[in-house]
Amino acid sequence: MANYRILMVSDHPLFAEGVGRLLEGRAGLTVVGVLSPEEALARIPSLDLDVVIVDMDRSAQPVFAQMLRANPGCKFIGLSLDNNDINVIYQRGVQSIGVEGLIQAIHEPLDWKPAGRPPLRVLAITQGPYGQRIADHLRRHAPSHWTVQQWELPPVPPDQMEELHSWLPLVLSASDLILSLAQSPGVVRLLPEFARLTGAQGVLAPINDTDWLPVELADELREQLAQSGVSSAFPQPFCSLTEMRYNVRGRTVQLTNGPVCEFARFFGRPAFKLSIDAHVLHAVEVLRDSPCGCARHVARNLIGLPAAEVERRAETLHRDFPCLASVTMDSDCGDTLLNVSGHILRDALRDQIEPVKAPPVSR
Repeated sequence: MANYRILMVSDHPLFAEGVGRLLEGRAGLTVVGVLSPEEALARIPSLDLDVVIVDMDRSAQPVFAQMLRANPGCKFIGLSLDNNDINVIYQRGVQSIGVEGLIQAIHEPLDWKPAGRPPLRVLAITQGPYGQRIADHLRRHAPSHWTVQQWELPPVPPDQMEELHSWLPLVLSASDLILSLAQSPGVVRLLPEFARLTGAQGVLAPINDTDWLPVELADELREQLAQSGVSSAFPQPFCSLTEMRYNVRGRTVQLTNGPVCEFARFFGRPAFKLSIDAHVLHAVEVLRDSPCGCARHVARNLIGLPAAEVERRAETLHRDFPCLASVTMDSDCGDTLLNVSGHILRDALRDQIEPVKAPPVSR
């Protein structure tokens, strides 16, 4: 009999526990763990799974399609609870009801696969060393189905910053996503024009310094782009971005599917998989890198450290990289964006470090 490695995806522990009990004792079925929808997007590719069972509440529905596209070799089963029945939705809309229906869905052969991931054409708009550093990192480490191109703003005299339209090229490469890495509001105001020139359906403009992109301007641009049918995201800071959400004004903004979500699958809020043995960190896999490469840099330099020292060392490495976020106090966040970025990196490590930080006390 075949053995099936099963992952539960749910934000509700009681739901996951209940389904796990239903599967216990069934020959060939092993529930390997429970992850939230956001965690599952980042970690499923590395877990060697056969089946993913998803609690189809509102938090999972926006990312269910993304999970399917990102993992074509894995079977997904969506569960919903109505009238005390388990409604099983799997493969291409096949439906069943009850526990036996769930077991049948697990054993059903996977007779279809979604199409391969579509290409993503990224156009990075840069101005100065800040943008150049990120664009270079993306070109080196972007997945093979991406194309990363760059347009660098030529030197513009200060007295002509209000006439930037005259500096735009007549033709820009066709793109799916505009990545704004400019260092002046004047350039950022042209993002709707860049989207029009390239046909891009997504715009990503991180707020790593509010002098370069004031939050009020980001709000204006979001409305303008939406009127043209272009999705947009303005993460504050850049490394708060995930496939589902990002931070701005100290709050969380939800994302819908599109080019920005595809970008955030690989670059944005750092995500790691740590291998720890005898309270020592032996390996770090970067599941999602920082756009600037900071997460990759930190991961390389944590190997061999005692678990108790990992968080402190990560904070030092983050600052020494150096982080590109502003050191000016941000009124929306109540802290500098540099510190916010550091907290994001530390939190990405903490959940895995905390349980093994100190060796057990002998009695």
